[in-house]
Amino acid sequence: MFTYKMPTELFVGRGAAAELGNKVRELGCSRVLIVTDNGLAGSGVIRKLEDSLKAAKLPYTVFDEVEPEPTIQGVAKATKQAKDFKADVVVGVGGGSPMDSAKAVAVMATNPGKIFDYVGFGLVKMQPLPIIAVPTTAGTGSEATFWSVLCDKTKNIKASVGGWNLMPTLAVVDAELTVGLPPRITAATGMDALCHAMESYVAKSTQPISEGLSLAAMKLIARSLRKAVNRGDDLQAREDMIMGSLIAALAFNITRLGNAHALAIPFGANFGIPP
Repeated sequence: MFTYKMPTELFVGRGAAAELGNKVRELGCSRVLIVTDNGLAGSGVIRKLEDSLKAAKLPYTVFDEVEPEPTIQGVAKATKQAKDFKADVVVGVGGGSPMDSAKAVAVMATNPGKIFDYVGFGLVKMQPLPIIAVPTTAGTGSEATFWSVLCDKTKNIKASVGGWNLMPTLAVVDAELTVGLPPRITAATGMDALCHAMESYVAKSTQPISEGLSLAAMKLIARSLRKAVNRGDDLQAREDMIMGSLIAALAFNITRLGNAHALAIPFGANFGIPP
C-alpha cells in the first residue's frame, strides 16, 4: 500500500506570472507580502508581478533581504514586516531560498515562538497564511514540496521545518521568468533537479507514481539542460527545465531524497555551499 498526495494548485504556462493579481483575488486575499532576494528585487521579474498586483488593485509590500542560505534571522525580520503590513498572503519569488523563506514567514505569521521551534515534520499546529510560490530557477522544486530549509547563522546550523500545511497553496510556474538566469546558475540548478529525480527513483520508498514522475523529469532535463545553459533564450528548453524541476519535486516530496542531499546540509550550514 502507498499514498500519493498533492494539495498544491499548479498554475503553469508562459505568461502565468502576469495573472498573479487575479490568482490572489481567487484565493480571497487582499494584502500581499512578496518575499525575494536583493538580486531579483529590482528586476523585470518583480516588476511583472508588481504590475499584476497593481492591475488587480492589491496593496503589497516587498521583503528583499533573503540570503543565498536563508536564515531564521531573515525569517523573523520578514515576519515582522508581514504582521506590520497585515499581510494575508505570502508570495515567495525566486529560487529555493525565497520560497522556503516565504513558507516559514507564513508559518510564523500565525504560530507562536520561533521558526526553529518547529524543526521536524508536522509540528506546525496553526494553519499558516496562504503561500504562493513563484520559481525563477529550475532546480529546487520548492514550489511543490512541504519543506522549508533554513540556517541559524549564529550557530552554523541548518535544519528543516516540514508538514503538509507548509505546501504552497498555489504555484505559479512560468518558464519566461527563467530566461535571464545566467549559464552557471542554470547548470547548477538544473543538476540539482536531475539529482532530485534520480534520488527519488532509487529511494527505498519509491512507488509507481513517483517512479513515473522521476522518469518524466529525467527525460525533460536530459534533453534540455545543455540547451538552456548554452542558449538561455531558448524558451522551449527553459520550459522543459522548469517542468522537469517541478515534476521531480512531485516525485521526491513523497519519497524523500538520498545521501547526496543529506550531505549537502552540513556543507551548506558551515561553508555556504548550495545543495
